[in-house]
Order: sequence, then C-alpha cells, then structure tokens
Amino acid sequence: MQEKPEDLTAFYRDWAEAEFGADTAAAAGALFARLDGKLPRSVEWVDGPGGLRPDTHPWNQTSKAYAFVDEFAALEKSVRGSGNRERFQYWLNTFRYMRATAELRCAWGSYNAVLDQTVVVIPDS
Repeated sequence: MQEKPEDLTAFYRDWAEAEFGADTAAAAGALFARLDGKLPRSVEWVDGPGGLRPDTHPWNQTSKAYAFVDEFAALEKSVRGSGNRERFQYWLNTFRYMRATAELRCAWGSYNAVLDQTVVVIPDS
C-alpha cells in the first residue's frame, strides 16, 4: 500500500515531536516530509561509500538544493530541552556537513577547470 503525502507528514510530525519537542514538531516534520527521498547527494559510491568526485556545476547553482539547511537551522530557536537540542544539533550538523561536502566538490570541479586551462612552461636547464 502506497503512503499518502498526508500520512508521511503526520509520521514526520510525530517523529519530530519525539526528536525536537512539540514547539518544533510541525515545521520540522513538514521539512523532513518534503525531503523524504529527495535529499541531494553530496557523496557517491567511489570504491566504496562516501566517495568524492569533482562537480562541474557552479556552487551558486548547486547551493540551491541545500536551501533546506538554513530553513532547518532557523527552527533552532524553537527547540526546548537539552535532549531535544542535542538531537537537533546532530541533524543540523549532518545537513551542514552534506552542504559543505557538496561545496567542496564544486570547488574541486572549478579548480580542475582552471587547471585544464593552465599551461605550464618548464624552462630548459
């Protein structure tokens, strides 16, 4: 049986309440429901999990896929309780790491593009 979107939203709302508390549940739950199955991939399988390859797309284009990180960070002020804050920080830092990894890949791709245009002249000795 296929889940209906409203069931997914309710699931994530309940999960977010258990993770981050009642004050954050609706917004965090809606965000996680929206991201379910649609997270951008910042790493690939390259001789195993977590591999990196350069990304030839410019960061200002790729960064749009990571706008959810700042959206999630904005919820931090509504998180109450040390356990809820700890779990919130875990997810926020995980998302920030994903975004930073994607930015690194774009920088690597940009670096390679410049390197490909560079001519190295080695003087005769």
